Amino acid sequence: VVEKRVFLDIVRLQKKGADMRLAELEDMRAYSALGGTVDKTDAVPTQPLLDVIAQFGLQLDVKNAQEAMIQQRMKAFEEILEMGGDLDEDEMAELNGVRKVDFKDFQAFGSTLRR
Repeated sequence: VVEKRVFLDIVRLQKKGADMRLAELEDMRAYSALGGTVDKTDAVPTQPLLDVIAQFGLQLDVKNAQEAMIQQRMKAFEEILEMGGDLDEDEMAELNGVRKVDFKDFQAFGSTLRR
């Protein structure tokens, strides 16, 4: 017999997992619509996404979402630096640029907008 509290914890965890999978699917669909591929390796332009947000008058915190993308990139670059790597000029420019994004950046953008 499973206690009610344990049962409810299990249900919450399953719901959280389902919500995370749905969010990733939504991100993947939007990423693909912008030209991203299933293997998630392409960088896609963000301007068409911003245009859709503006066109439909969505009240979304785009500035905060773009900051989340930059934070995601900083985390990735910090991992490179921790392993003894260096950033060249192009990588430094990429750090703050949000014109093209990879899937991880795109997820950071999407998760911020969903809040």
